[in-house]
Amino acid sequence: MPARRELPKKPRFQYVTERAYAVLLDLGIDHFPISPWKIIEQFSDRIRCLSWSDGRSVLNTDDPFHLHKIGAEARTLRIRNTGIYMIVYDDVRVTNKDRILWTIMHELGHVFCKHLDNFDATALDRGGLTDDENGVLEVEAHFFASEMYAPSAVFSRFTGVTPEEIQLLCGISGQAARKIHKRLYVDESHVGTRMDEKVFRNFTASLTHHLGEMMYAGIVRIWGKPNYTKYLKYCRKCHRCRSFNMDPNAKHCIYCGNSLEFDRHEMTLIEWHNAEKAMLSVPGKDHFSFPERHGYNPEQDSAPGISYCPICMNEEFSPDAKFCRVCGHPLYNVCLEERKLLKCDAHYCPDCGSETSFHRGYQLVEERLKRFQNERQLCHFEDDWLEYPYWDFVQMCISSKGNLALRSALLYSRAFVDDSDGIIVYVLSEKAATIVRDNQQLILQKANKNDTVKHGSLEVYVVNAV
Repeated sequence: MPARRELPKKPRFQYVTERAYAVLLDLGIDHFPISPWKIIEQFSDRIRCLSWSDGRSVLNTDDPFHLHKIGAEARTLRIRNTGIYMIVYDDVRVTNKDRILWTIMHELGHVFCKHLDNFDATALDRGGLTDDENGVLEVEAHFFASEMYAPSAVFSRFTGVTPEEIQLLCGISGQAARKIHKRLYVDESHVGTRMDEKVFRNFTASLTHHLGEMMYAGIVRIWGKPNYTKYLKYCRKCHRCRSFNMDPNAKHCIYCGNSLEFDRHEMTLIEWHNAEKAMLSVPGKDHFSFPERHGYNPEQDSAPGISYCPICMNEEFSPDAKFCRVCGHPLYNVCLEERKLLKCDAHYCPDCGSETSFHRGYQLVEERLKRFQNERQLCHFEDDWLEYPYWDFVQMCISSKGNLALRSALLYSRAFVDDSDGIIVYVLSEKAATIVRDNQQLILQKANKNDTVKHGSLEVYVVNAV
C-alpha cells in the first residue's frame, strides 16, 4: 500500500486542474453541458451516488451519513470492505437542481483528487479534520467542479464571453457562472497544464458546429424559472427556418430575415407563452459562417472583413480592398437596404430583415457544403473509413499560423481516417488539393501533436471528382 502524505497547506490548483482534465480526456467528453451523472455512470464500479431520501431506505438509516445532523449538503465516504466511494446529497433541504449538480461534481472532486486516499487524516472520511485542513480540501473540490463544468483550457481561448453565456452553455447557476467569468476574464487567472491543448481540441468540433444547439439547450433547461425571460435573447430559434440566432440585439433572423418575435397583437399572453414553449422541442440548426479577418467592435462602428474570398478562394487582396479582385465578391457584409456594415454571419440584416451583400455568397456556400455530406458521392470512399474527429481543431491551428493559402484551401473540406490510420482529405478543387499536398507535413504535424494514434500518411481527393 502506498504511503499516505500530510495534508497540503494550501490548495494545489495545478494538480486539481490536471485531475479534472484527466477525467475529461479519459471519458472523451467533447460537448457542453457536462453531466456529473454521466461521469458517475462511467465509474459505476467505483462510485455510487444517492439522494438523502433514497439513502434512508437503501442504507437503512434515518439520516444517511448524518447529513442533517452536521448540516452538510453532501458527503462522500469510502466503504471500508469494498473501496467504493459513496456520495449522498441532500435533496430535502436543498431543492435547487443547479446547486445539487454543482454539489455532486464538488464531491466527485474529493474522489478524483484522492482526498480520501492520499492522506492519513482523511482515510475513509473527512469528518475529523480541522476547519483549516478541511478548508484546503474544500477549495480544491470546488475548483475541480469549476474546471469540469467550464474548463479554462477552453474558455480562455475566447474573448467577449458573458457570464450569462457561460451559465447557459455549461448548465450551471448564475452565481457560479459569474465567479468563473471573474476568474477567467477579470482576474485573468488560468492555471495552464500540459493537457490544455488536448482538452480544447476535444471541444473544437462541437463549438464550431453546435454552439447554438448547446446554448439553446441552456434556454430549455431554465425555461419557466424566475427571470428566465432575460436569458432568451442569448439564443433564439427562428420560428420560420428554425435557425439559432445568438445576437441579443437582433430583431430579425440573420438566416432568413423573418421576425424573431411572434406577432403578439392578436395573441393573449398565454397563447404567446404556449407558442414560445412549443418551439423548445422543435430541432434547430447552426450555420456555417465566413472566416473573419478582424474582430467586430460595434463601439467603434467597425465590421469584420473576411480574410479570404469564400467564393473563388483568393486570399490576395490589399488591406483596404472592399471586393475580391478575382471574382468581385464583397469582402465586407452590408445591409443592401440600409447600407450599414454587419457581422460576417448575417445572410439578412438583423435590424430590418433585408438581404445582405453576403446573402448570395452563402447560397453558393451551402450548395458546396452539401457536396461533402453524402459519403457515397465521395470518390474512392471506403466504408471502413472513420470521420476524423479533430479536423476542425487542425484547421484552427493552421488558421492561427497565418497560412492564408492553406486556410482557404481547407475552407471546404472533410477528413477521414483509414484502417492504417492515414488521413484522407476531400477538398473542393484541384487547386485546393495541390495546396494541401504541398503542406501535408504541416497538417500531419498538427494532427500528430495531440493524437494518441500517429498518422503516417495523408491523401487528398477532390470532392465528386471522377
